[in-house]
Amino acid sequence: MVKFLKVTIFAVLFLLIVFADNETGQKNLPLTKADSATAASCRAEIEKIIDTAMALGDYRGIALITDAANNYNTCLSPHDSSIGNLYHKAGVLYYINNSYNDAIDWFNKALQLREKNQGKYLEPLINTLNGLTQSHLQLFHYDTAEQLIERQLSLIEKTEHTYDETKADLYLADAQLAFVIEDYTRCLEKLTIASNQYESVNTNAFNHGVALNMLGATTDLLNQPAKAITYYHRAIQIFNLNKETYFKALSFHNMGMAYAKLNSLDSAVIYLNLSFEIHNANSDTIELGRHYIEVAKVASAENQFEKAKHFAQISLKFRKQKLPAWHSDVIESQLALGNIYVQEAKQNANQQKEMNNLAMALFDDALIAALKSPRSERALEPLSNKAILCSYQGKQDLQLAENAHNLFQQADSIIQLSRLQYRHQESKIEFTRKIRNTYEHAIKNALWLYQFTQNKKYFEDALVFCEKSKATAIRDKLHKQAVQVNAGIPDSLLKQERQLSLQLGAATQTLLSISDKSDPTYNETLKTLESVKHRMEEFDDRLEKDFPRYFYWLTVPEQKASIDDIQQVLKPGSILVEYFLGSQQIFVFGVSKKQYQNWIIASNDSTLTAITNFIQHVEGGANFSTTATFENAYSVYQLLLEQPLNYFAAIDDVSNLKIVPDGIIGSIPFDALMTNANESNSLDVPYLIKKYSHSFLFSNRLLLEKAPLKQWFGNKTCAIFGIAIRVTNNYMATPFIQVYHLLKKKY
Repeated sequence: MVKFLKVTIFAVLFLLIVFADNETGQKNLPLTKADSATAASCRAEIEKIIDTAMALGDYRGIALITDAANNYNTCLSPHDSSIGNLYHKAGVLYYINNSYNDAIDWFNKALQLREKNQGKYLEPLINTLNGLTQSHLQLFHYDTAEQLIERQLSLIEKTEHTYDETKADLYLADAQLAFVIEDYTRCLEKLTIASNQYESVNTNAFNHGVALNMLGATTDLLNQPAKAITYYHRAIQIFNLNKETYFKALSFHNMGMAYAKLNSLDSAVIYLNLSFEIHNANSDTIELGRHYIEVAKVASAENQFEKAKHFAQISLKFRKQKLPAWHSDVIESQLALGNIYVQEAKQNANQQKEMNNLAMALFDDALIAALKSPRSERALEPLSNKAILCSYQGKQDLQLAENAHNLFQQADSIIQLSRLQYRHQESKIEFTRKIRNTYEHAIKNALWLYQFTQNKKYFEDALVFCEKSKATAIRDKLHKQAVQVNAGIPDSLLKQERQLSLQLGAATQTLLSISDKSDPTYNETLKTLESVKHRMEEFDDRLEKDFPRYFYWLTVPEQKASIDDIQQVLKPGSILVEYFLGSQQIFVFGVSKKQYQNWIIASNDSTLTAITNFIQHVEGGANFSTTATFENAYSVYQLLLEQPLNYFAAIDDVSNLKIVPDGIIGSIPFDALMTNANESNSLDVPYLIKKYSHSFLFSNRLLLEKAPLKQWFGNKTCAIFGIAIRVTNNYMATPFIQVYHLLKKKY
């Protein structure tokens, strides 16, 4: 019932050594503008100003510290460490007040001074570099942040002094970078290294608590809430020792979300309330806004709309007070409140128009703000929400349905641009999951327009939406292989890339198999993994330099396959059948040499049960009765294929199926489906394979793209893969035996 809330990067980035600046040993640098007594007096005044400004913490503190920074160089040398400290603290104040560009300006001023003294006083330099890193992360300047982290690690490695805890801090910063780009495997690796480092030098360090809190958030995102809770408990212990209430409240909140995910709602409420009490006592409006929006979502799910609206409005008010309009938290509150109005409108016919108008206004506000964000993909959710609301209303208004279609196409454009920035497998899979709801409504709206107007364009667009909803990681892999062939990359380099990919996979699997993190093999494998990733980065740099058009083509969005394109390559007797498994419906697209059509099948628990049972029956062999298996084989055929085959068979002979599955449909052994009920014990069972040959495709574009096949199989004409299934019943063995004989006969 309570939705899991990903730990906010804004909160996590309130950390590291940016806020604790150590100037030890720098008070006695040579003076060039004043005598020692005057300089000492200036420095004492500066320290008082810094203390006062940091205590104020808001625009008053910023005004105080920037005024001092602009005036105190009259009594101190411009290179004096106290001036550098003023610049640095000005950057910190701008940072904690969300003015990240101003923070970067002041951190850069501090950096220019501190670089001159890095030989003797390294730690202040690292502090400022870290402040720059965090500020660039907030503005999503990932490449710059990564370079700054590498520079800090390089400085520490070269020094004779021991900076073990600082090194751990930098691995934590690197993990933050991986977290925000949703590379969760890398994030876990870096957090584990950081945690091990803290354990060896200062197990109760505040930043160790932050690392453990992030470990909890990351493992929870990877659907391991029980494991996440153990990390949160340890983090809370450390925050208690450090008397750090803000982060303790953050861990309480995250723990509540993890318990909710485990359906332990009583425990969830306890920890959420503990979090609320701390934030309320500290008047922390940002985190109170976070708490209230969760309460609003729960109330909306229980149809308590007045309560839901009340808390969503409070959340929005709190967040607007502290955060820029384009911040994801502000947009989240606007969208949540808008969705509450939409849900209420569905149950209140008298006020439906008024509620929908209020929702649309909120979605528009969120969209306008998101378009000003440093990240274009922020606009995706408000744009999708607006499109979905238009599509609901479009059932009574053709113009609104067309408006919705245009909005869905704009959302698709943002998705395609955003998709290109995800470099890692886990990120692509997570991104595909998030965009699925958008494509489901886009398909539904486009098919309604096609039914209403009979305009072929809408059918094609629905099929394109269906295609683009498919697994991003798989589609990118196929696209990459096609580009590699056309870019003229030598086989020797492609072989090297495959070897690196295999080494990466092997090291990752080994790492996941080691449960004891103190095992020496664990650290050795981590080093191997880092080494392979470094070699892959060097390999990519070489490719980009030697084959620039290869990287250019990788960023060019795929061209869609039109109905005419598909029909041109289909042979007579072949039909393409493509599926989209929605939350409530299964969309089926069929295309033959001459015709195209679509069907919408209700998807409910009984539908999915029939599919699941059939898969289990085939895999279980003798553990299930033949009668039950036959019944399921025919039921699933009726559900997924009977309508398309009857439709196309009435027009022309059909002998071959090109199937593009989706979700669990991809696990169905189609050859064992039955085209008629089998009520006898005859061996002449009406299996699908006896009437139709078929093949599976990840994408209908593979009908048009033949180049990758040559790369995979070379000059071989056929590749046959076998599936080992435990079978003791003759009836169950029949389809697989017949597949073998049919292959012999045909090929």
